[in-house]
Amino acid sequence: YNRYNLSSNLNSRIKKNIVLDLNLSAIVDEKNQPFQDAWWVIRNIWRQNPTETVFANDDPNYILHTQNEGANPYPMTYKDISGYKKLQNKLFRSSLSVTYNVPFIAGLRAKGLYSYDYDMSDYTTYRKQYNQYTYNAANETYTPRTLQSPSRLRKDFINTPATLGQFSLNYDKRLDKHNIQLLALVEERMRSRNNFFAQRNLSIPLDQIYAGDNDDQQIASANPDLIWKEVRRGYVGRINYGFDNKYLIELSGRYDGSSLNSPAKRWGFFPAILMGYRISEEKFWKDAPALDFINMLKFRGGYGITGDDDFLQYQYLSGYNYPAVGSVFGGTLVNGAAIMPIPNPYLTWMESKMANFAIDLEAWKGLFGATFEIFRRERTGLAAKSIYSLPGVIGADIGQENLNSDERKGFEVELNHRNRVGEFNYTVKAIYSYSRGRNLFVQSVKAGNSYLNWLNNRNDRYNDIWWGYSADGVFQSYDEFFNSPVYYNKNTLPGDYKYLDWNEDGVINTLDTHPISY
Repeated sequence: YNRYNLSSNLNSRIKKNIVLDLNLSAIVDEKNQPFQDAWWVIRNIWRQNPTETVFANDDPNYILHTQNEGANPYPMTYKDISGYKKLQNKLFRSSLSVTYNVPFIAGLRAKGLYSYDYDMSDYTTYRKQYNQYTYNAANETYTPRTLQSPSRLRKDFINTPATLGQFSLNYDKRLDKHNIQLLALVEERMRSRNNFFAQRNLSIPLDQIYAGDNDDQQIASANPDLIWKEVRRGYVGRINYGFDNKYLIELSGRYDGSSLNSPAKRWGFFPAILMGYRISEEKFWKDAPALDFINMLKFRGGYGITGDDDFLQYQYLSGYNYPAVGSVFGGTLVNGAAIMPIPNPYLTWMESKMANFAIDLEAWKGLFGATFEIFRRERTGLAAKSIYSLPGVIGADIGQENLNSDERKGFEVELNHRNRVGEFNYTVKAIYSYSRGRNLFVQSVKAGNSYLNWLNNRNDRYNDIWWGYSADGVFQSYDEFFNSPVYYNKNTLPGDYKYLDWNEDGVINTLDTHPISY
């Protein structure tokens, strides 16, 4: 693996009130590996029969065809034998901003920013044909088995440009004990992706596209899932107010629009509020000698809504998927077109409602610090398909709707210690987090009976429940097994677990499974 980085940051004051910033960076990385990924090699090492050798008859000229379907891990680790993957990525990042400090309004500055990014991926995959062998000791012959036939070379090219334009006004003013900060911002982002690939089988071991066979070739094809374009525009406002470094409040909101949404549901408003109270700055606290050891005690909390539109993918549009399953006419395969799901112009943003409350403490000038925080996130409008299906004569599937919801809540505790010994500064932290998620509503077909509803209904249920059998001891003898009032499988032996007859029907079967871990 090789990686090269180059970055440049330029800051220049053009005039008294105008500052220009130019940031450039480029990254080139290349990863070379055998054709098979590491996890697959490790999997086959685990599957390998421990009595089998790497080579047939221990002859290094003949790779053994192993009993696990020939998945001998030895040739997988050598690109000269089984082929290779070469993954090259080139990333370019740039941004240019101009900041203007308005001279006739103290504390007001205007800023314009433009950013251009470009990612390019160039992947080469070479699957090389090779032989494995079985050895016949009776006649001292080697029988070849061909793997990864035919040899194949594939080249993938993916490019992803992105632009960002921003204009913002910032106002910062301090009046006696009052501190006010205002922000107004408008931005627009554009991202797109395109790709193509070429693939040919090889009759000779030359890893070049031009050297491939004409049969079964794919030249200048593309993956339709990697062809897209999206544009987002947002308007942002924020107000920060602080009084005497004790009372803090922040109000903010975003009004975002996305090209992935239909015009009917394109825009969404996402507000947030944050509040903080530093009680340790109060006069009564500072005048209390018993509280001198506490340098800072702060209470803070917040609530906000954010939106996600990645799943939308232009589902408000109607059309066809092409190419789809085709038919043969006159001996030639002709691609077909399939109707897309019925569009839903009302599919819109998934919303995350997040709330938290925390206490921050610092004592003995940093020798001890602690933070305790509780949080909750509720997501609504998760995309799912309705349980109501359309008759086959319609010839199309239904689209997604904003139906499902879930939540995750938990807490986090942080303990920290900060100190200085001579010229040496150090900080030690310990963090413990716990969170749990559950489904609030999951669209599903109505169960046929109460048992199936209890077993399969995921509504209002934690999503990490483990189901299984409970143990009711261990069989100590055959007599205990034969005299058991509960029927067990005939292959049961002393030392096996006695499963709990959870539903008390005298039989151990799947009806006895129940939640065993929450």
